[in-house]
Amino acid sequence: MGVVNAYVDTDTTNKSPRQRPEEVGFGELNVLLKTFVVAAADDDGSIYRIAPIPTNMVPVEGTLMCDAITNGTDYDLGFYLPAELGGAVLKKDLLMDGQTLASASKVLAPFSNVAIENFGKTIAELLGAAGVTYNGQTMSNTNCPPFVDLAFTANTVGTVAGDVTLIAKFAVNG
Repeated sequence: MGVVNAYVDTDTTNKSPRQRPEEVGFGELNVLLKTFVVAAADDDGSIYRIAPIPTNMVPVEGTLMCDAITNGTDYDLGFYLPAELGGAVLKKDLLMDGQTLASASKVLAPFSNVAIENFGKTIAELLGAAGVTYNGQTMSNTNCPPFVDLAFTANTVGTVAGDVTLIAKFAVNG
């Protein structure tokens, strides 16, 4: 085929970052930085609610850091309804599924469960693509709550206390 030298978006009219930044993917970026403690006495199935996140946000990038939590071999990162809406699980492993925290690390990927073709979608769209329903309808940008709780679920919590830090970047969409 040969060397390619082409714009990936073929419609380049009026898309100078100086003129229309939202058209070329520039936008407001929000950074979430949270640290929490997993206690040695915590049980499997513990849910660590990190923060309410607007469902029109787009997960962009993240880093997960942790102390070595012995036998803490199965952690998920996903979304739950906020307490005022009942607190039920929506998709506990939407962003990360089955990550071990048994070894100390500063480079774990908290969005590793998002398929490449789904990057750039809002949280509402990601939940909808996963078949999550709310009020009897598959979630979408038009029928989901304005906020959901970002939460870690410890399926196998471990036996030693440790700190966990999440740095997550979300872009505003709409």
